[in-house]
Amino acid sequence: QVFFITPINMTTTTKRIRFVLKEVPKGLTQLTLTDSLGRPFAERIFFAHYDHRTPTSVTTDKSEYPTRQKVTVKVKLDTNLPDSGFVSVACVQENRIETKKKNDIETYLYLKHDLEDLPVRDTYLTNTEADKQFTENMLLIKGWSRYKWTDVLKTQPADTVHKTENMVFKGYITKSGSAPKKPLALINMNYPLSKVTTDQAGNFTLKDNDLITTPGTEITLMIENNYTQEYTINLSDPYTAMNKTLASNIGLKEYNTLVQESTQYLQMKDNEHAVNLKEVKIEDKNDESVFSKEVREPGRNPCGDYVCKNRVLNCPQHPAEPDNYQPIKGHEYYIERKLNGEYVYEEITYGGCFIKAKPNSNILKINGIYAAQEFYPIDYSQVPPSDTEYLSTLYWKNLLKVSSIKDAEFSFYTGDIAGRFKIMVQGVTGTDVTYGEKTFNVVKEK
Repeated sequence: QVFFITPINMTTTTKRIRFVLKEVPKGLTQLTLTDSLGRPFAERIFFAHYDHRTPTSVTTDKSEYPTRQKVTVKVKLDTNLPDSGFVSVACVQENRIETKKKNDIETYLYLKHDLEDLPVRDTYLTNTEADKQFTENMLLIKGWSRYKWTDVLKTQPADTVHKTENMVFKGYITKSGSAPKKPLALINMNYPLSKVTTDQAGNFTLKDNDLITTPGTEITLMIENNYTQEYTINLSDPYTAMNKTLASNIGLKEYNTLVQESTQYLQMKDNEHAVNLKEVKIEDKNDESVFSKEVREPGRNPCGDYVCKNRVLNCPQHPAEPDNYQPIKGHEYYIERKLNGEYVYEEITYGGCFIKAKPNSNILKINGIYAAQEFYPIDYSQVPPSDTEYLSTLYWKNLLKVSSIKDAEFSFYTGDIAGRFKIMVQGVTGTDVTYGEKTFNVVKEK
């Protein structure tokens, strides 16, 4: 995006020019100098509105805590303007955070996304003179270029322009290999049930809300009021092609381990000790008798056979119900067959691979998008465990609402590990991204 173009009449060797950056968004911006014919001569990158930050202020009620003590934390957006947003919060043992791999949302968005690899530092975008000088040096190294006319004249539009597509799940339905003659409805079997309608040619697009599911479950799509195999659901996953492209362009990076950086990270203090997990031996006994207790495994067996809630084997009316389960050899089920023009149910004993069922092409299962699982911190005020609790992660929470008007408050308990812990807060607000952190010490009582 071009924000402004200004002609300059060079009557002297040098000229100082001032630009109004009111309409330029915050972040890296490119300044290009051209000749009178519009050919680029030189350019460099600068950071527009570097000092316009919305950091998060993180405070604790104390700077040092005994083990198994309550920590109260207050979080607030550090800006004079009214603003609010959502952040994620994590409190972990500080020596578990490798500086080489640390990547906060603010640094990534404004620097690493465009400049890629940067020298390792604890901070990048603070208002200290050291961070400002570091950013300036990086922009001079990575963002300065002086053009050669011969190279510029050889370039073609295809050298710099590339096509991008939105990461959208698109699909289509065919009937016996051809496009259907009318719009169809796809039922999303996940709770709550939803419906996606195709166009006249069977094309459809899944929205983000159609892909949200709970952890460990898949999105199940099936054609409404149709259980035959003449329809086929086809879906294009845009992330498959994207992952292949990224994988081919990403080189191998070697990071030093914590042991290579400092062996003190792996040294235990005082009476801390490692606990070896005991071996667990699992034995399985196959019982295929008719009277054995039926263990209902969900889904289909390798043959493709399934049983519906009415105990009908390969039930054509319920091919994709969430409570379908796999049949067991020696157990009795019903089968549906046609007799004198009417459907009747006959009880049979399942002997394995009763029907070599074809894959249900009118049913499609895909991995969905799910919100993070809940983190349950230990509350020592309720039931203090007698065993030693060596917990490197004390607290985690997503979607904590914060604002610049009042503090957002939460609390958790320290464990039995002594040392420095760090609270990291990062997320998005109505105007910008935000990041903040706070450290405190945990000491063992004497």
